[in-house]
Amino acid sequence: MSRRHSPSSLAILAASGFLATGCSADSETATADTTTTGETTAAVDVTDTDDDTGLTDVAPDALTDVEADVTDDVVTPPPVLGPVARGLVALRGALHVHNRFSHDACDGRVDEDPTAAPDCLAEFRAQLCTSGLDFAFMTDHPSNMSGQPFEELLYHDAEAGDTLVRNEQNDPVANIIHCPETSGGPARPVHLTVGFEGNFTMPLGLEAHLDPIELERVGLDDATPEADRKAVIDAIHDKGGLVAIAHSERKEIGADALATLPIDVMEQYNIHANFLTILEEDITRAFDLETFLKGAVDGPQADLAFLMMLDIFPDAAIQKWYQVSARRPITGVLGSDVHQNVILDGYCTPGGEFEALCDSLAESYPILVANLKAGGPLTLSDGKRIDSYERIFRWLHNRVYAKDSSAAAVKEALSLGRQVSVFAIFGELDGLDYRAESGDAGSPDITELGGQLSLAADAPTLVVTAAAKPRPAAWAQFLPEESDAAEVETHLIGIDETGTFLDVSVPTPSAGGSDVADLRVTPDKPGRYHVEVLIRPKHLLRVLRARSPLADLTFRWAITNPIYIKP
Repeated sequence: MSRRHSPSSLAILAASGFLATGCSADSETATADTTTTGETTAAVDVTDTDDDTGLTDVAPDALTDVEADVTDDVVTPPPVLGPVARGLVALRGALHVHNRFSHDACDGRVDEDPTAAPDCLAEFRAQLCTSGLDFAFMTDHPSNMSGQPFEELLYHDAEAGDTLVRNEQNDPVANIIHCPETSGGPARPVHLTVGFEGNFTMPLGLEAHLDPIELERVGLDDATPEADRKAVIDAIHDKGGLVAIAHSERKEIGADALATLPIDVMEQYNIHANFLTILEEDITRAFDLETFLKGAVDGPQADLAFLMMLDIFPDAAIQKWYQVSARRPITGVLGSDVHQNVILDGYCTPGGEFEALCDSLAESYPILVANLKAGGPLTLSDGKRIDSYERIFRWLHNRVYAKDSSAAAVKEALSLGRQVSVFAIFGELDGLDYRAESGDAGSPDITELGGQLSLAADAPTLVVTAAAKPRPAAWAQFLPEESDAAEVETHLIGIDETGTFLDVSVPTPSAGGSDVADLRVTPDKPGRYHVEVLIRPKHLLRVLRARSPLADLTFRWAITNPIYIKP
């Protein structure tokens, strides 16, 4: 972007909450109750951080119009390949999810009364189904969820036909929402489990409250005494949960702590952190949302506003994951951090703090100013709020390969590192398969994502089947025949225990999947090796319209967890 704005014009966005989702972790904390030498591969730095990103406006009359953005064409599903062909089940889900037991969810309406926003609860439940998810790890805040009955925290609704899953002690540990056949796919179950998000502490899949319950207020930041951190970690594991770290990008928790404490999962990306990165690095990007907002005519497809964020990728979390996973296995995930609570507070209303400034911006940004004056949820051109459950569940998901679809199997798969982070805004990810082969070449032993082998004893070969071109999801706005325009590269990235990137491979381009030979690499050094899929989304050129320069940028599309090669 070449436009520049005065500090006062930027202040209005920061003050109005335009880029702040209010997705703060529970601020209450407590102490525990005593009763490079190699080539770094071009894939690693995939964001364009130059001041001028080239995102200039394109005149609408310069674009080729199409009568409809949505097609009813039947998209042939891909063949069964990879881990699914090897007996695992591919599931997609959301981690880091808030609703009525978080003080700041549902526009803050549920702080005093969790039943005060039935519409927000209904939206959440509906979008679990229509967005095609198979599981969701709830992570409400301790200030509201602590002490609540598990049946409530599981969002169980007997009248809606939900099924509670109980353990051997007959305690509820998961809830199954039975989704009817929808635009998100066939009828299927969605499994919900209980967790919470405190001060970096984010257990996933708890089977009971911590004992003592005061531990639910203990943080995992570096300032918390080590004995207290170990106590809460032990308590989470004791109650069947995985220990995850929310907001790994924050400086308050360092790589050393993550590498030495028995933490199972950490976020590689958090959508709230992406908002804050824009606020800190290039708040001018917010002005380029003008063509996406409610009131815009012939603008880009609304969901593609996410690309305006992903172009300024919050790199701190994934860089920290690189460092920690180089020292020990830890599963990296995407954090949805969804609250449905982005509100414009009416600073531009008559008599508001920034009324005069808003009026001065109205000529250049009439739609943005109109939204600021109206207040309320930030709404895009399709009439839906930018932070809806629908959008965020569709924008990104965690794909796990589990032995079955149960909540217990999903937890096990996460603990083993059988997970791929997918920015699904670019389309369905097919074809990608990453594994290690060892033993008899004619009938090799297969090691899946997250597995460990010995360089000396196993003599493994890392095998990457390149990702195919993106396939439209049920709600996609691009056409099947447009997918060939996407430029996709699949990179294998190695990092040794010192954090040095290893010279592993050249990128493997995709040509639709079937006619690209597998990349086979025999590593000669110990390290952790993972795959990243990059995309230049030229298949979205038509629906980006005036934001078409975004199609020339390179984005991360998928990130696998590593396979670990020991000496």
